[in-house]
Amino acid sequence: MWNRSKNLLAFLSLATSASLAFSQVGRLSDQDVLQRGTTPTWADAQEQDVQFGAAPLSRDNLVSRGGWTQEESNKDFWSWLFGNNTTSSQPTANTTGTGNTGPWSDIWEGLGDLLYYTLWLALAIGILWSGVWLTKNQEFSMFLKRSRKNPRDTEDVLAQQAKYSDLPVELQKGLVGLRAQAAAYRDQGDYSRAIVYLFSYLLVELDQAQLISLAKGKTNYRYLRELNPHRLLQSRLRQVVALFEEAYFGRRTITKEQFDSVWMDLATFEASIQSAPHSPNPSLIGAPLLLVAVLGIPGLSGCKSKLSDAYGTSESQSAEASPGGLSVLREMVKAHDLPTETIVSLSPSMEKKFQTIVWTPNYFPFHTKATLDCFDRWLRNGGKTLVYVGRDYSPHTEYWDRIASNPNSGINATQRARGLIQGAIASTQLDTLRDVQRELLITPWFAWRQVPGPFRKVQGFQGEWADDPLLENCNIQVRSTLDPFDAVELDALRKELDWKSTALAPAAPPGNAVPARLPQGTTPPPPRKYNGFLRIPLVKGLKTYNRVWNTDDEEILSIAKGIAPGDFDEVRVLLAADDGAPLVTEVRYRSSTSKVLILSNSSIVSNLGLLDQGNRRLSDRLIDTFSSGRVGFLSTDEDPTIRQGTSQESHQGFEMLTVWPFNVMTIHAALLAMVAIIAAFPIFGRPKSTPRVSTANFGEHVESIGELLRATNGRDYAVEAISKYFRIVRRDQKSVWANQVSPGPQADVPSADATSADKSNPGQ
Repeated sequence: MWNRSKNLLAFLSLATSASLAFSQVGRLSDQDVLQRGTTPTWADAQEQDVQFGAAPLSRDNLVSRGGWTQEESNKDFWSWLFGNNTTSSQPTANTTGTGNTGPWSDIWEGLGDLLYYTLWLALAIGILWSGVWLTKNQEFSMFLKRSRKNPRDTEDVLAQQAKYSDLPVELQKGLVGLRAQAAAYRDQGDYSRAIVYLFSYLLVELDQAQLISLAKGKTNYRYLRELNPHRLLQSRLRQVVALFEEAYFGRRTITKEQFDSVWMDLATFEASIQSAPHSPNPSLIGAPLLLVAVLGIPGLSGCKSKLSDAYGTSESQSAEASPGGLSVLREMVKAHDLPTETIVSLSPSMEKKFQTIVWTPNYFPFHTKATLDCFDRWLRNGGKTLVYVGRDYSPHTEYWDRIASNPNSGINATQRARGLIQGAIASTQLDTLRDVQRELLITPWFAWRQVPGPFRKVQGFQGEWADDPLLENCNIQVRSTLDPFDAVELDALRKELDWKSTALAPAAPPGNAVPARLPQGTTPPPPRKYNGFLRIPLVKGLKTYNRVWNTDDEEILSIAKGIAPGDFDEVRVLLAADDGAPLVTEVRYRSSTSKVLILSNSSIVSNLGLLDQGNRRLSDRLIDTFSSGRVGFLSTDEDPTIRQGTSQESHQGFEMLTVWPFNVMTIHAALLAMVAIIAAFPIFGRPKSTPRVSTANFGEHVESIGELLRATNGRDYAVEAISKYFRIVRRDQKSVWANQVSPGPQADVPSADATSADKSNPGQ
């Protein structure tokens, strides 16, 4: 009995440890969620830790260069072409130093990059051209077919019959090929008809070998001229052409000896066609260039991707490649069987469409009253949850600090120093966002005060969720907080924000006297937090900034005056730091079942933070408090656009395409357009031939007749034919040409001047 109890206890202990080691998020494991929401560029989903998977940082001069790229061995085409716009760095001011680079080194570096990308471009064009050549023209397969073909092979009757309309003669479609029909007429002794089929067979073979271009209206001499690069084939075809014209046009009978002179040479003729080189189609040169322009040569950047500087975004490749994205949180929400969607603007339709909105502004909480009122109306409908994530945290700074401080990160000392600089740049960017705002900002749910200085890591927790043992593994950093307020605190905040009524200057720097009153009745200049260029000593010996009242202060004060403290229940602190700093708080509406979850910063829910098991546990509990229904993710660099009016509001311009029923038709039209573009594409669409320049020229027929007449010395016949043309076709009975019926050998042929003179003087 005791042994069974021991085994049961051991089994329960093993099951508990296994459940902790392989925790689940909804229906997915932690590793599955991390793999879906991150990329190997910066995160190791299996080890649940950061890694340096991007290309190394490339710049060597740490003093005089402000921008940084994650490049060294594997260079990125777009960063080289357009500059560094994919990392979290920003150009900084140049400082003096002992850099070992100069203008000539930059020039040589640029030339090297140009040569590098030129070679890649040439390689990409060659690969694409080869694909087009093999796919569209099928020249390689045609070459193999020609090389394997022998005179005894069965002819492709259907392929030959497809060319019947382009032959210079009209033939009846038979059951056998042209060569077989020529052999049949030869056996019957009808050599005149045999030469016609033999000539047609050779034209089709030359066309299939792309040595000539078979077309209706072309003369035989035109085909001979197309064979100028192949003199041996040209001479053999000339013999066949002579016999064909003698039999077909001259109506003469071909003897057996004449026909056998070309028939016995047929095997050699076919072998020459198979081995003859041919020129590629020049019209295909633009196809690979078009593909290069469309595809953008993605292979030039190498196999390593770039670290993204996106913050708060949850649905894109840049979000997954960024430590500051929310793609992991979005995957966790999906794992809880909650549908998600990205929000780009605020509209009346969101009242019925979204039950939960995760708002991650990429700026400190200075919002317009119109934006806050829009969210307030949405919350008052009942059953809604707003998750507000504060901005005072930089996941990129923490990422670079982890990489630089980890001895197993696989980077050398120089790259480690670059990582520290990269983290310092990200921290400076965050401080810049903070310093451009007022010292005090307010929303209907919380107030924020500017707190300079470093971040501190939370060591202990308070609040309703602090009893969870998994929170011991949380990695949360905090500096400033988002503090909910009660009625008493709200009244004090209003007085502090309405500093125009008291006309007190801001607190003076340490060591100065009490701030003096500002002069009344001054005209406010354009909005500024401080007039840093004018320092007016209002009291002798007092140094202070001349702060002016402006529209931003009016906006903040109007927000504070519009808050009704009786609309909210008592604030619940779900999680706070050991010093009492609120981390996750809940504000509930009394008039509805809606609530606002306030996160002081994104260290809990960012992609970087969710690598830690404790943060995932905390985010999992946070998702459990969401309202059931669709979850919207909103992240912008400024307050989102508000679409006013009702669902039946009038729309103008292209905005009409976004409402019913035009939105449905627009989607189908876009899909139809995509299908039409793909169908018209020269490779993936239906097969089609490129437009050809017409080769039919009646003047060539005239030249051919002239050549035949000169070869037969038929001068009398030519003059008689021309005279007949003038009399019948042109109905000219008076000109010299019309009266020349049978001139003698001494008769002069009328010149063009005599003919024109005769037309100009018809009475003479």
